Amino acid sequence: MTAPLSVVLGAGAVRGLAHVAVLRALIAGGFHITELVGTSVGAIVTAFYGAVGLDLDSLEAAGRALRSRHLLAWALLRRFPPRARDRYVHLAGDIPVHLGRLATASCANLHHGLARIGVVAYDLRSKAQVVWHNERPIIPLGDAVRGAAAMPGLFRPLRCSGGGRDYLLIDGGARDRLPAQVLFAQPFRPAQVLAVDVSNSAADRAENLANLRSLRQRFPGVPIDCVCVDTLNGRSVVYRSSYAAGLLELGRRAGDAYMSSVS
Repeated sequence: MTAPLSVVLGAGAVRGLAHVAVLRALIAGGFHITELVGTSVGAIVTAFYGAVGLDLDSLEAAGRALRSRHLLAWALLRRFPPRARDRYVHLAGDIPVHLGRLATASCANLHHGLARIGVVAYDLRSKAQVVWHNERPIIPLGDAVRGAAAMPGLFRPLRCSGGGRDYLLIDGGARDRLPAQVLFAQPFRPAQVLAVDVSNSAADRAENLANLRSLRQRFPGVPIDCVCVDTLNGRSVVYRSSYAAGLLELGRRAGDAYMSSVS
């Protein structure tokens, strides 16, 4: 378990809090995570852990403090004129503060031993997946993450520019909920891959696992495993505060079970 591990964190809205518990189990078990890629909520965890530098305790605390009303208020405030938005921004809880930290984060020096991180969004202009990574930051990190987590129906697509191109980004999970294939393109260099699935439907999970089987056939020299957290039928946006603690427990169980299987 001392070999470098590349981890991909899947889409799942608030269910992504389970990602934090899985990462905790992997690190406690001795894995050295050198590459971390995420889409949707997985992009948020990736960026705040790898680029902002929050530790897992801080990520867990932020997730526990987040409420449905904060998400819904922020989605609504994004449609307000700036003056009105500033007046009611307190309704969004700590979301604006976190986004401020993201906007000032540097991808020049990553944290927690990571060598590479990636954020996966989907561009409505080119109708193609967009992969941001720290070795070629095509757009500001904050734009990449906000675009990758712009859940259709809740947040508007994010307009941004970089490298002479204009983008209209939405949640990467809307088109690819567990983009493990990203790790098999430059600049990533996986020795072994672990995908973390926090799907809420059996159909989504089956599709993700089928895609991973295809990757195993294409890249037989790289071990590819998956941790499936017991989040089927779980909530995405509207939930009770106790739900966060339950997600962390589900992630812990899934992470511990995986560690037992490889020990």
